[in-house]
Amino acid sequence: MENNDYLRNKAYKEGLKFKNSEIEEEVIYAKLEKQGIPLHFAKEVAMNVIIERNKYKKHNLFDFKTIGVVMIVMWVLGSIIAYIITANIFVVIALFFVCIPPSILGYLMTKKKNLC
Repeated sequence: MENNDYLRNKAYKEGLKFKNSEIEEEVIYAKLEKQGIPLHFAKEVAMNVIIERNKYKKHNLFDFKTIGVVMIVMWVLGSIIAYIITANIFVVIALFFVCIPPSILGYLMTKKKNLC
């Protein structure tokens, strides 16, 4: 019984190394089996790693950089409308200085970096 628990823990420790990778279930299964993990533990771990990876991807579907772009477009349109209604250029300048920089910062802060 202790041996099974040890092998299962070892399989999960090795399998979690592949959680952030893009390799498929069969490759994870093959790598675990190559390291001496029994067949049923390797299949279980590979399946659970893929399930966790997919669950993590669903939580990160919302991309915040598109919000920054949408906000910039909204503030530009709002500035144009404010100028048409008030004919005051200072309102437009105020809207640009107040709203555009936070939108640009929001976009830049959420932009994914390529780690090569």
